[in-house]
Amino acid sequence: MREMITIVVCLFFFLVSLQMGLIRTGQDYSNLAKQVETLQTANDNLTQELQHLTSGKPGSADQQVIADLRAELEQYQEPEGERLARLKTAQAKLESVLERDIKKGGIHLQQDKGSLFIRIQDGLLFAATGGRLLRSGTALLEKIAYILRDFKDMEVRVIAYTDLPAESTQTSKQYEVLRARSLDQAEGVANFLQSRGEVDPVQILAAGYGPYRPLVPNDSDYHRAQNRRLEIVLRPVSENVLNQARQIVSFETRPREQGSTAVSAPVGPKNIGADALEEEDNLEFEGGYERPPGK
Repeated sequence: MREMITIVVCLFFFLVSLQMGLIRTGQDYSNLAKQVETLQTANDNLTQELQHLTSGKPGSADQQVIADLRAELEQYQEPEGERLARLKTAQAKLESVLERDIKKGGIHLQQDKGSLFIRIQDGLLFAATGGRLLRSGTALLEKIAYILRDFKDMEVRVIAYTDLPAESTQTSKQYEVLRARSLDQAEGVANFLQSRGEVDPVQILAAGYGPYRPLVPNDSDYHRAQNRRLEIVLRPVSENVLNQARQIVSFETRPREQGSTAVSAPVGPKNIGADALEEEDNLEFEGGYERPPGK
């Protein structure tokens, strides 16, 4: 009898627990249902707002802002065909002026992805020791500047590179020394183009990569000579952008109204480290220098 009472009591408590669990489950389900309903409402509101922003009614404030931005952007763009035509004209003129120099070797011209590259072996420009420009190098740069002066709507990027000498310790300090040397070379050429070549300094940018952009492995004297080079890269840009910069520079360098002292403002070439340049601005191109006879 006692055992029967115990079983009945246990069964009673089991049924009570089951009923309370079902009540709690029902409450949880009700709460979840309310949360789902709230999230669904928020999702519907966001969907409607997104459709409004993407489709927008003609003449709405959103569409007007987009139209204004597009119109402003078009002022700084030009058809791709016109850009390529200007590059082709510049290349033809440079090839004509540099015809003899190109035949001697060490100079290579090529268009690649919207830019014109003039690649020159450093031995044609600089002394073997240091970055001093050779007399023959200045004569070569004067020919190039003679053509560049006619293309005032192009950016002129002067980029110098070095090799990695065989005796190099290949430490980070050595790499930085070489990069600084290449930047000095690029600055020297940029300053020459501005002062002697009369190229507008607004167009000029100078950068040095040092040994960080080799064309070939530095495993022989011939390959190291290929890596020691200077590139003058012509890149068409919007004339509106350059003209705006010219106006600002002209304003900042004019004499002050209350005196004869001019505003001290840098008007020389813009010199930056190579890391600041975007990848698309430093494109490599296939080819290279022709191997000298007997090599």
